[in-house]
Amino acid sequence: MKNSIKLFPTAMIVIMLFMAGCASTKKSKTSIPNYIGQWNYVLSLPDQDIEGYLKFNQEGDAVTGIVGGQEGETPLSDFAIDEEKVSGTFEAMGYEIQLNGNFEGDVLKASMSAAGYDFPFEATKQQ
Repeated sequence: MKNSIKLFPTAMIVIMLFMAGCASTKKSKTSIPNYIGQWNYVLSLPDQDIEGYLKFNQEGDAVTGIVGGQEGETPLSDFAIDEEKVSGTFEAMGYEIQLNGNFEGDVLKASMSAAGYDFPFEATKQQ
């Protein structure tokens, strides 16, 4: 009986450590590599439609974003992919434009915001 009492605290510590090791951590439902590649979009403005693309690249742990179209390519600053969300900013036509969106499979539902206006669009991943 005395031996089992001495083993009880040790057994409890081993069980607690085992359980802590098995505890899950919060991870993205979809990994970032699924978002890497080119996403094509058409942005509908009041007076015209603008075709463009977003490119997401990964080198090691670093993920970068580019917005491109007829005028060329511009890197996204303050760029982040967090779980199923993407955000960043870029300069175009003298405006700072904010990009925000949510990935839903091979579709990115997003908006570009500038000068107090939001312009929603959908981008489709190029295969």
